[in-house]
Amino acid sequence: MAASQEQLDNNLVSQFKQFESQLNGEKNSAIHQARRQAFDALSNFGLPERKNESYKYSQVSKLYANQLSSFTENPSVNLEQLKSQIPDYLSSVYYVFVNGIYFEEISQPAQIDGLKISSITSAFEHNAEAINALSTANREKPDGFNFLNNAFAQSGLHIEVDQGRVIEEPIAIINITDSSDGKVIASPRHVAFIGQNSQATIADVNLSSGIHDTFSNTSLEIDLAQDGMLNLYTITKEPAHAVQVNNTYVKQHKSSVLNAVTIDFDGKLIRNNLRIDLAGEHCEANLSGLYMPSNSSQIDNHTTVDHQIDNSNSNELYKGILDDKSTG
Repeated sequence: MAASQEQLDNNLVSQFKQFESQLNGEKNSAIHQARRQAFDALSNFGLPERKNESYKYSQVSKLYANQLSSFTENPSVNLEQLKSQIPDYLSSVYYVFVNGIYFEEISQPAQIDGLKISSITSAFEHNAEAINALSTANREKPDGFNFLNNAFAQSGLHIEVDQGRVIEEPIAIINITDSSDGKVIASPRHVAFIGQNSQATIADVNLSSGIHDTFSNTSLEIDLAQDGMLNLYTITKEPAHAVQVNNTYVKQHKSSVLNAVTIDFDGKLIRNNLRIDLAGEHCEANLSGLYMPSNSSQIDNHTTVDHQIDNSNSNELYKGILDDKSTG
């Protein structure tokens, strides 16, 4: 039976209190202050229902409410088995998050000149102002699932490309939701700062393993500085029992170029929220997507490009191949 809105609200409050109780000394940290602010915003704004125009075809909140009522906390994972699922097509540099937690044992980090990668938790201690400013810009058009991620995120990456650098090697973020031990909810949060006159490629990959229901709610916020270029790939391949919400925000500054490609395969429901602010003149944003669901899968791409300053361009092309009773 579907949970009512009141039940959902009560469950969220209970879950957040329990989450806080497990943080030990982190309750006074900079990142947890950001979590509290996000949870307050979530409490006021709520999760979007079908009467919300942008979610009228996606019952994401209903699926989340059902998952929240009976999910498994801190499930055990088989790292060797999960390592075998890392796609061969990825670069030699990748960072693996399982159920929202970083696992260095199956990651392949690298030391590259001009590239700094750290945990978002530690980054908040020295770069909280910039991270919060980026999140504040994102929240000018509020979405409950973005608030939800920021409130419950335990782990994530902080990527920083120095000014004037060209990072040849793609940086892959692999988010795996493993439900072998029971139902799972995951909320990894990542941020990236691409410096002035720099170039980089980021692949945001979402996968699932296991037989139980999963709900993954990811966030990737990016600041693309003046004259910077970013190639961004979002790739989601999920089984029939997986729900995936990807919240991606890019703030572009003067004369920056974004090439964003979204590719989706199956999943019970995949919802891609891609929001871009063109905050300077002569920006260029090129958005393309390919979705190929089967069975009864639903894939929902929702894009928003805000031309905040004149003399910028955006282009969008999405195509899909629908099989069986799938929708997209």
